[in-house]
Amino acid sequence: MLRFLRRLSRDRRGVSVIEFAFVAPILVLFLVGIIDGARAISAKLTLDQTVYRALEKATVGTNQTDYNSILTNEVQNTAGYSATDAITVTQWLECDLNGTKLAYTSNCSPTQQSTRYVQLQVDRQFAPSFGYGKWFLGANANGIVTLTATSTVRMQ
Repeated sequence: MLRFLRRLSRDRRGVSVIEFAFVAPILVLFLVGIIDGARAISAKLTLDQTVYRALEKATVGTNQTDYNSILTNEVQNTAGYSATDAITVTQWLECDLNGTKLAYTSNCSPTQQSTRYVQLQVDRQFAPSFGYGKWFLGANANGIVTLTATSTVRMQ
């Protein structure tokens, strides 16, 4: 029996399989992380495109005073978006481009240049397929990442 154990200690045929068994879980974790990162980037790009498309449709449409329902419906009609996604529409008027935000329906004095803006912000939750906890792209304690897309367009 002692001779068998000495011969077994010199045998190197299974060492690479054992080393691979130690490294394989780490490699799988990296692979799953890369796939989840790519899915998150794809979801963010889709969210950005949704916001741009909604604002583009608003600029092509007729002159409105309340873009809230138009933009909200446009975002919700896009595939995969629901009423649970946080959609914020902000409208304001600037006189002489001084940065002071006034009510969208108000008017500037005749000597001032009036500029109206509409801003759309959509927040959407992204759940990675593997529970990383707070270590994945700024996730919350539940492992959920909030993706945000914001864009502003000048309407007048």
